[in-house]
Amino acid sequence: MSAPSSKRNPNGAGRKTLLTPEVQKEFFTARAMGLSLERSAKLAGVSDTSIRNWRIRGQEASSIPASKRTPMDQKCVEFLRALERVDNEWIMRCEMVLNFSMTPGQNAQAWKSASNEDRRLAAETAKWKLSHQAPSEYSTQTRTELTNAPAYDGGDPTGMDVFKVMLEVQAYDEAQDDHN
Repeated sequence: MSAPSSKRNPNGAGRKTLLTPEVQKEFFTARAMGLSLERSAKLAGVSDTSIRNWRIRGQEASSIPASKRTPMDQKCVEFLRALERVDNEWIMRCEMVLNFSMTPGQNAQAWKSASNEDRRLAAETAKWKLSHQAPSEYSTQTRTELTNAPAYDGGDPTGMDVFKVMLEVQAYDEAQDDHN
């Protein structure tokens, strides 16, 4: 994670930034085509870590008054805003495709002339893109995190304990089946 803005060198000394207009143009061109952050970064000649760092710094600097931001802070804020615009445009396009798929033939000439299979593929692609680009809004996936909660039967919370519990549950179920 990047250092807080107040601890950065205000004179901009240090190595030269990779966040150049050329890099941004390549990155946003790829991103506008729907490519992933990682692939867009690679095509722009930077690492996905650089992209992540610019986003984080842009988020941090957004809370600083514009007059107190360093030039790099301002570049990162602008980068973040541009990235949000490009991503929101993609989300809007996907939502439009899904809308078209629910009311076939009523919205656009291309949709009217598309085959049922093309419409189905477009809707599936839009759903996939939304679930991956904006998972907090469109994904049905659930996440389960294992923590250092007290382990079963006082043992260590390792995979073997989970396996032991599963075997005991299976044995209990089998015993219940035999009893019935």
